[in-house]
Amino acid sequence: MQQAFIDKIVPAAEKVMHKYRILASLTIAQAILESSWGKSELAVKAYNLFGIKGKGPAGSYEVQSKEFRNGTAVNEVSSFRKYNNWDECLEDRSVFLLKERYKKVIGEMDYKKACLEIWKAGYATDPKYPEKLINIIEQFNLNKFDLEKKEEQMIKIFIDPGHGGKDPGAAANGLMEKELVLMISKHMKTLLNEYEGVQIRLSREDDRFIELADRARMANEWGANYYCSVHINAGGGDGFETYISQNASTQSVKNQNVIHAEILNAIGGTDRGKKRANYVVITASKMPAILTENLFIDHPDSAKKLKDPEFLKKVAHGHVNGLVQIFDLKRKESGNVNKDQTVSNWAKEAQQWVIKQGISDGARPKDQVTREELWTMLWRAAGNPKV
Repeated sequence: MQQAFIDKIVPAAEKVMHKYRILASLTIAQAILESSWGKSELAVKAYNLFGIKGKGPAGSYEVQSKEFRNGTAVNEVSSFRKYNNWDECLEDRSVFLLKERYKKVIGEMDYKKACLEIWKAGYATDPKYPEKLINIIEQFNLNKFDLEKKEEQMIKIFIDPGHGGKDPGAAANGLMEKELVLMISKHMKTLLNEYEGVQIRLSREDDRFIELADRARMANEWGANYYCSVHINAGGGDGFETYISQNASTQSVKNQNVIHAEILNAIGGTDRGKKRANYVVITASKMPAILTENLFIDHPDSAKKLKDPEFLKKVAHGHVNGLVQIFDLKRKESGNVNKDQTVSNWAKEAQQWVIKQGISDGARPKDQVTREELWTMLWRAAGNPKV
């Protein structure tokens, strides 16, 4: 029964850890101690696992509790927060800990210190509260769920903006490849930071030269799960293409299929195909890897698109949409973001149209639209007229 309770709490505790930087071991131990393994009257009747007083989403619930006054235990009847389910309780408890007095708990990676700081901040009056929490954590090895361990299981995506420094890459029509791919890569990082359980690292975040072999080495040493090298093409052609190595793994092939389709869907244009080549960065990297060539810098029509910051964001969205599919990434929750981002069947054709027309990037179909966003979409639909 005890293990069943831990197993039930772990997913929500880990979610809280990544969202609020509150150790999962502390959350689980508090739930065990405060709710008597989910069997207390407060846990059963009010879904309150943490003994938080006041009025909750489902109202309040009065129950007798033991408090310590001047070192003496006394029984008092108090009103406690009532919830609709345990997940709601864990979320509310986490928001509760964001108060200024608990600031030393947030981000603390040592579970012993976290247990002490939450007590010192006034969460509980029992002088043995920290000791009890620590004993529970150690008895049931709860610190194995903490972020320090879980980071090893997070998805690591290495983004490599091609060229840089003394190597400008392709250059034409007043554009330089090294600058364009850096902007796209930074957009990708920003977008990926909206998702849970993912870490992002760029080979460069400014205009510097890095040897090709060093780029792959950086990803290998970091232990990246995926390598994405971003480029702009040149040589008189037009369109979009992707590359994986000649000896690419089955997983690399599957990933290429997904990312290629998503980028093409986002930016449109000529599909030059999914190709193979032994470029250093995708052969020296030890993880599945891809190199994307996003239009031709020396093609007049492509250059016009590449000069538009909004188009570069589309390119970034295409890459990220593919990565989200490959790794099944989940968007972080926020007050105005809808969890379900699946496009309804009746809206799919409209979504494709607004993307192709440059009115919207087609992302977050269920989110609310601000007036600023609505104005911008209408302005784009009218062809960006001069004011």
